[in-house]
Order: sequence, then C-alpha cells, then structure tokens
Amino acid sequence: LVHYPSVASLDALLAGLDAVRRHLGAATVAICGGSFGALVAQSWLARDPAAIDRLVLSGAGPAEPARAVTNARRLPWMARLPMPVWRALLR
Repeated sequence: LVHYPSVASLDALLAGLDAVRRHLGAATVAICGGSFGALVAQSWLARDPAAIDRLVLSGAGPAEPARAVTNARRLPWMARLPMPVWRALLR
C-alpha cells in the first residue's frame, strides 16, 4: 500500500508529480486526466509543456471566463479545506 502525502495547493501537487517524473528519470510523460484530473493535467501542461509528451483529457469542459471569476472568489475558502473533504466532495 502506498501512502501519498497531503498537498495544500495545486502548485504543490504539480511539483510532486514532476518530482516523481524526475525520480523515474523520464524526460517526458504521457498523462491522462479525467474531471479534476483533467484540470491537473492541463495545469501541468501549462506549467511545463516540455515535460508532457502526450495528453488525454476526459470530462474536461471548455474554459468559461465567467466561471473563472466565480472560482477565484471561492478559492480562499476552498484552499482551506482538508484533502479528505475534497475527496468526499469529488465522489
């Protein structure tokens, strides 16, 4: 059984994923993300496009500027939610 450390932000999650990639000695990776994973995959691609060889997205909606404004207002309290709460909300 593998235990993953909790992360406090998307930046920390992306840094952790990239650390795994580097630890494995992979110059690039193929990633597949669905729903929230699609957001993570797209964020990783935007952050470091040279690290991503292939990208598959599932359940990823188009960017909506109005929704981005709403999400930005909610982000401060959302960032304080512990990871177990997020997992429960995303089930």
